[in-house]
Amino acid sequence: MKILVWNILEIFICFVIVFRLFLLKLLKRKPLIKTIDGIGDVVMKLLAGGALIYFVYAGVFPAIKDIPNLIQKKFAQ
Repeated sequence: MKILVWNILEIFICFVIVFRLFLLKLLKRKPLIKTIDGIGDVVMKLLAGGALIYFVYAGVFPAIKDIPNLIQKKFAQ
């Protein structure tokens, strides 16, 4: 149960940080990122995709697998 709570908390904190950065840029009417050409664009997309895959693998999948145990109220001690 602790792991589920920590995973949800980790995902929530990441979303808050990203949303805050997005909101600050939106209010200042600045572009989110500067235009990147060539190899820099590919590297940034790979890093963003890798981070997204990590958060889904580390946080979302374990939380989804734990749903049947939560419904049946089988909590790990």
